[in-house]
Amino acid sequence: MCDIADYIRRITDKISDEQVEQVVSILTDAASKSSKVLVTGAGRSGLV
Repeated sequence: MCDIADYIRRITDKISDEQVEQVVSILTDAASKSSKVLVTGAGRSGLV
């Protein structure tokens, strides 16, 4: 579990508040419209 927390801390140091706000806005807009959100990735992080 500590590995995941450390990974999240490193990532949050690399992204701006504006980027976070944009993602949250996109997700809340999708939720309010009952839209689906597709999340993709390489799967190398081991978090998925």
